[in-house]
Amino acid sequence: MIAILRTSSLLVALSILSGCTLFKVITFQSAETSFQREDSEASLKFIAKGEGKTCLDTLIPKPAKEEKFEGFIPPVIVGAIAGVALNMAASEIEGYLAGKQKEFKASYNASKNLPSFYLKSNHFKPNGYNCLGLWRTVKRAGQSEREAAFEWIAVLSPNDSGTALQIKTESIMLRFAAARTGSKSRKVDVTVEVKIDATTLNDKGDTVTTTIADKVLAYPGLTIPESIEALATPTASSVESSWFPAIPLSQKEIEKCNALHANCAGASPVNVSVLVTETGSGGDDIGDLGKEIGDNKKTLSDAVSKAITDALTPKASSGSSK
Repeated sequence: MIAILRTSSLLVALSILSGCTLFKVITFQSAETSFQREDSEASLKFIAKGEGKTCLDTLIPKPAKEEKFEGFIPPVIVGAIAGVALNMAASEIEGYLAGKQKEFKASYNASKNLPSFYLKSNHFKPNGYNCLGLWRTVKRAGQSEREAAFEWIAVLSPNDSGTALQIKTESIMLRFAAARTGSKSRKVDVTVEVKIDATTLNDKGDTVTTTIADKVLAYPGLTIPESIEALATPTASSVESSWFPAIPLSQKEIEKCNALHANCAGASPVNVSVLVTETGSGGDDIGDLGKEIGDNKKTLSDAVSKAITDALTPKASSGSSK
């Protein structure tokens, strides 16, 4: 009886809210290939491109450590009724929706340390490493093999004089989105942030670490496959970053490396980190509904109280007595 009253009260409270926003949330359906976070692993490779090859030909995916997440069954309102039936406070509904809204955004990252960007064996020539590749893989329940969920491959391209570099996308592929998105659009906005730090000797002979690049590349509206069984292939992309300074190489460090003979492989240690952020469609509607609940807490509270009071108050008899 109490559970029925609480559920009825929730429906009474939600009926006060904007019909358009509420309808969008109630009818939202999650894409089958979105919110795929089970046994997720992200890894990064930064290596020299093979002669006569593209970075796609050169790089091979390599799994790393993962983070596991729980799933969610749409539509949202079904879970909302079940999740908040034991507590009809508006703040509980608001908190629930805020948690669900977070499922529409996901981030993962990987990094790579290079002991020397300029190799001594290559006579300290620039751009000894130029292929960047980041992968996210998942291992779904019941599957024995890992599956590629996301693949991003880019090249560090120098200008003619070798004083600057640019990150140029070679290909991108999104098969399983980590973020939740709607089944109608199956669209996911993706950004890739690349940060490069270099450590070298300055003119005074001091060891200094400098952030050479912190660039964000945007890939709006990537479409994920309709079904789990469908495959996705890497798609060529022309997205590129603005120019940034080349990895520094000081003469003092070259002299020190040469003096160490076989004990020095190269100069200018580099750390490269890549952060991927996915944003699915549909989260804004849930956020709007949560805000609307927050803005109408007093009205919701009064509606819930009245619904419970009316349900528990015995109805007066309409007959007359003699």
